[in-house]
Amino acid sequence: MTETTRRRFLQYGVATGAVLAMPAARRGLATLRGGGPGSAGSGLRRFRQPLPVPGEGIVVASPSGPGRYSFTQREIRRRLHPDLPPTPVWAYDDGSGLAGQAGSFGMVLVAESGTPLHVSYTNHLPDVYPDRIPVDPRLTHGNGRKVRPMTHLHGGFVAAGSDGNPETDGGAGYAPGQTQHVYYSNELPQMPASLRWFHDHGMGTTRLDVLAGLAAGYLIRDAYDTGTEPNPIGVPGGACEVPLVSQDRQVRPDGKFRDPVSTMPGVTWIGEYCGDHMLVNGKVWL
Repeated sequence: MTETTRRRFLQYGVATGAVLAMPAARRGLATLRGGGPGSAGSGLRRFRQPLPVPGEGIVVASPSGPGRYSFTQREIRRRLHPDLPPTPVWAYDDGSGLAGQAGSFGMVLVAESGTPLHVSYTNHLPDVYPDRIPVDPRLTHGNGRKVRPMTHLHGGFVAAGSDGNPETDGGAGYAPGQTQHVYYSNELPQMPASLRWFHDHGMGTTRLDVLAGLAAGYLIRDAYDTGTEPNPIGVPGGACEVPLVSQDRQVRPDGKFRDPVSTMPGVTWIGEYCGDHMLVNGKVWL
C-alpha cells in the first residue's frame, strides 16, 4: 500500500510537467479513435463543460451527527457530456439527494487526521444486477447476480471489521436495506493529509461496481495541509486547490457505460479494461 501526500504529488508534478509540455507526437500519445463494438466513440467535442470541484459539481458530504456520516448507495442519472444522454450511475448519497453531483464521480468526505469517524453505508440498489452489467456468477461468493456491495476505504488504516474485506466481513456483502457500519480511526502517523478514496469491494464485482460509480473521495486534512491559505507547508489552498480524479470508460451511444466481456466461450470475466473516453472528476473529455 502506498500513499500520496499533496507535497509529494507537487514534487512529482515538477518532474512530469516537462514531459507533458512535449508535443503529443513526440510523447507517442495519439487521440483514441472509435472504440469497442457499441461504443459512442471519440467524436464528442472536448472541453465543453466546467470542471467539477468540491462544492461545485462534487458534493462535500455533510455529517449525519457528531463524528458520523451516513450514506445510501443508490442509482442516479447524470449527463456526462452535453452530447450524451443521461448515464445511470451508482452513487453514495449523504442524504442531500445529490442534486449537486454533476458527473459519475461526485462525492468527497473531508476528514481530519486524528479525528475518528463512524460511517455507515446502506444498500438502496436493485436486488439483482441489470442486464447491462455482465456479472460472472462463478466469482461472486454464492451471490449469483445479486447486488451485494461492501465498502472499502482504500489506503485506510482500519481494523479488519471495518476494512470491507469479503474474506473477513462475512463475504456475502449487504442486501437491499442492510447497513454496513465501519470505524475509521484517521490516526497519525498512518493517516496524514492526503487524497484517498472509498469504493465498493464486493466479492467478484468490485470492478463492475466501481465502474458503475461506487467510488468517492476521502480527503484528509491535518494541522499542516489545512486546505486554506496561507498554510504551514505553503501549498495552494482554497480556490487554488483542485483535486483531479481521472478515469477511463467505454460509453455506449445511449449513455450507459459499456462493460466488455471475454471472447472465450462460457467466460464472462476479463482481466483488463481500456476505456475510449477519459473522464475527469466524472465528466467526459474535460
